[in-house]
Amino acid sequence: MSQSRSSSFIEQPYDSTIEALEGPPRETVLNLQYKVSSLETEKKMMQQEKNELIDKYEELLTKKNEQIDNIQEDFDFLYKQREEVESKLKNYKETNGHQEKHLANKVEELQTANNSLHREVKQIKREYEKTQEDKRKLETDFQLANLTRNELKQRHTLMEDEVAGLHSRNKELVNKLTKTSEQLALSAQDRHREDLQGKVLNLQMTNNQLQLKIDRLLQQKTSVELLKQKNITLQHSLSQMEELREKYCKLEIENAELREKFNVFFSTIEESFDQKESLDNDTEILRFIDKFKHVQNENLVLSDKYNSIKAELNGTRIGLNNLQQEYGQLTDSYRTLEKDISLQKDLITKLERQKILNQREIEYLRDMLKRADELNVKNSQDNHDNKPVEQYLSNLEKLVDEYRNEINTLQKQVASHNPDVLTNVAKRPRLVSDGSSSSIVSKVGELERENVTLSTKIKELEQTNKEMYRRLRSLQELNEKKKELHILQLKSNPASKYDSIKQEMLDLLKKENEDLIRRLSANDNETDATLLPKSVFERQEYDKSQLSSKIEQLSKRNSRLKEIYSQKSKEILSVISKFFGYTIEFLPGAINQNDLSSRIKLVSRYMLNKEDDLNAYLILDVESKSLKAHGSLEFKALCEDLVTNWINDKDQIPCFLSALNLSIYDKYGK
Repeated sequence: MSQSRSSSFIEQPYDSTIEALEGPPRETVLNLQYKVSSLETEKKMMQQEKNELIDKYEELLTKKNEQIDNIQEDFDFLYKQREEVESKLKNYKETNGHQEKHLANKVEELQTANNSLHREVKQIKREYEKTQEDKRKLETDFQLANLTRNELKQRHTLMEDEVAGLHSRNKELVNKLTKTSEQLALSAQDRHREDLQGKVLNLQMTNNQLQLKIDRLLQQKTSVELLKQKNITLQHSLSQMEELREKYCKLEIENAELREKFNVFFSTIEESFDQKESLDNDTEILRFIDKFKHVQNENLVLSDKYNSIKAELNGTRIGLNNLQQEYGQLTDSYRTLEKDISLQKDLITKLERQKILNQREIEYLRDMLKRADELNVKNSQDNHDNKPVEQYLSNLEKLVDEYRNEINTLQKQVASHNPDVLTNVAKRPRLVSDGSSSSIVSKVGELERENVTLSTKIKELEQTNKEMYRRLRSLQELNEKKKELHILQLKSNPASKYDSIKQEMLDLLKKENEDLIRRLSANDNETDATLLPKSVFERQEYDKSQLSSKIEQLSKRNSRLKEIYSQKSKEILSVISKFFGYTIEFLPGAINQNDLSSRIKLVSRYMLNKEDDLNAYLILDVESKSLKAHGSLEFKALCEDLVTNWINDKDQIPCFLSALNLSIYDKYGK
């Protein structure tokens, strides 16, 4: 008891009973004290670990709260952006509606203005065509007038030369007559000559007058013929002009249809050119191709950029969804942590209570040990009886075992609560999406997609609107041109032509009838009664022109039929010569040269291109029923033998021709 030693309990009191003990009881007591001290140190370490875990959880909670605040700010920002996008979309729809109405009104106004301008252009074109036709007519009239004037000038110069020659002759005759009159002035014959001379002069004067009248009539006749030719050429040109106008309308319709097809496929390409640029230049087309390639490459680059931006946007959306999921998971973990903290607080309160109880028990044990020491001191004097000490030690061991079991159970409870929290914190967040946030994000994405699709549809509708207006204009032009073509076709129809000819004939006959009635009703002189009105001559000339046109048409048709007949007859004769072995040629008849079916020339196919018997052929006369052979003596003898055998005896001309052809083949064909 002289030495002071530290105890393993918390307050470490000095216990003299332990030193009084000797042997195994002392060792057990020391072991128990050591175990109690180790349990206390373990308790302190567990308390420190508990405090550290609480600090860690508080730091995690602060970080997660900050993350939650950031996510809430991002969510508020996205919600504001969504509201702004919705407001912009509403404004865009309203502005687009007003713009569409305004554009429709503008398009209608421009359509009416365009139609009026088209009408004015057509009227100007018609007036221009009329002026061109008048100009052409005047030019042709001027040329004909120049021709007639030149011819008249030539005739006038010829007549002046003739008149000058006649004047010179007249002067010579006058001189001669004067000389003769001077010589024979006194004779009666001279008087008679003077009378004759006067008569000659009068006759010359009348002759000159008649010659002038004849020249005038010839000039009138030539002018009338020229005018007739001019009228015929003008009528022919008019018919050609109508045909050309019809062809022109057809070509315009075809051009419009082709332009419409071209615009269907290449209108966008044509619109890409400037109005000042010419499409005929190859450099502009090559420049357009280069631009197209450049735009195509830019489109590829922009599509790549768009895809990358789209991928980034999808990544940001995925990150946002993940953050929202983490936010939900953190809220769940926060709730679980709050529950764990409340449980740990309960455990701490329980442990503190247990600690207080343990302290009280320790104090109680100290008191008991003091009492045991006192008893040991008393009993040491009574033969050193160890039974109560052993009981006391056994009780202490039981208490220590109970404390150990309680501490183990407490450690297990702490370990069972703390690892759950740690695993919940360390686990990978589950993909649990918050319903409201995900629905908002999906709505924003859908609205953006709808905005893009609506903008593309608006552009497509604008383009289709332009194309439909352009097609409508082209269809209107086509309908107008088709109407013009229909009118021209009705004019150039054979029935309408026949009706116009009949109408002209009726008009001429009416005019002739009216003129004849006027002539008969008027009491003219006998000389006037022999004259006919001009309308009769016009009607006769019209009849002549119609007959000449019919003759021309029939002659053209006849020549065309002759050509077709000759071509078909050649084909038939070639087929006959190929399959029947004879080339046939129709010769004119001996009596009637126009009869081409009475005499037939037959030449064997195997006699052709043979120089020796080049002129060997048969002539069959159908009217006289005779057959003549022309050629060498050998050919004639062969024909006579075959004639006697096949014609005279058997009366078989086809067999004769076949036998002749076989014999010629045996001789020449091999």
